[in-house]
Amino acid sequence: MKKSLIFLITLCMCLFTGTAAYAGALEETTADSSTPRLMISEYKLSADYVTPSEEQTLTVTFKNCSSKKALSNIMLSISDDSGEIKTVGVQNKYVERIYAGGSYTWEIQIVASQTASIGEHILNVSAEYEDKYYNSFSSSGYVSVNVNQQAALEFNGLILPANMYQNASDSITVDFMNSGKCTVKSCKIELAIDGVETGGTVYVGDIEQGESTSVEINLLAIAETTGETKGTATVLWQDEMGNESSETVEIFTNIKEPVAVQTEQDADDGPEYKFWYLFLASGVLIGAAAGAAVPIAVQAKKTRRQDEARL
Repeated sequence: MKKSLIFLITLCMCLFTGTAAYAGALEETTADSSTPRLMISEYKLSADYVTPSEEQTLTVTFKNCSSKKALSNIMLSISDDSGEIKTVGVQNKYVERIYAGGSYTWEIQIVASQTASIGEHILNVSAEYEDKYYNSFSSSGYVSVNVNQQAALEFNGLILPANMYQNASDSITVDFMNSGKCTVKSCKIELAIDGVETGGTVYVGDIEQGESTSVEINLLAIAETTGETKGTATVLWQDEMGNESSETVEIFTNIKEPVAVQTEQDADDGPEYKFWYLFLASGVLIGAAAGAAVPIAVQAKKTRRQDEARL
């Protein structure tokens, strides 16, 4: 009886153990048949945009969405189809393992090419990885970054006349050239000169990449005193992202007293009219000479006749 009881207990334990093992194996097999997901959970750029002149850090975080499977032998890659966004160094990263439910953050140094177009760029991000059974998987996603190019503006002619005269107007012409990689927006000139009226702000407007334009500035000397005066001219503009730039130059001029204006009467007394007086004087002299010659000729004729009568 005792032996039979021991046998029954042993048999039950074997059956229970076998059932549990089978259930565990079945559960593991079912769980392992699912595809583990490695996905981008977040990303950020260290600045508002990428430029050719400065490297920025792009931070991408990957999350293992499986609650049971660890991922290993992971290869991460990033690329830009346009080729205008470049990584500093290699464009891939090897990661040994990301545990179930875990995350990994990849920091990538990127920079824009000199000819990169302004605006949004899409970067492709991909991952290749394995589970513990060496089954291979892959996933892909994308991140976006903005590119900005420097707005470069050249100008000349922002120089006052060497001399200006009180209460007299003058003008200068300023030439602009967009030598940058984007459109120059909202260009204007702010002028402040002691003793010279300029109108304050002169608007130039937008200048497309590679284009040039000119603007004329009218000036009026209103200073009550003469002598050298100076001021400043500030050129302001924006790039396509709204970032402002400016350049200030000092300008000088010399204000003099007004130049005497020749009146109509002064013009009548000019050299071309002085010949009239010469002609008049010559006429008077010739007339006087002619008047004196007539009596002399008459007297000579009378004397000649008296001499003939005496003979």
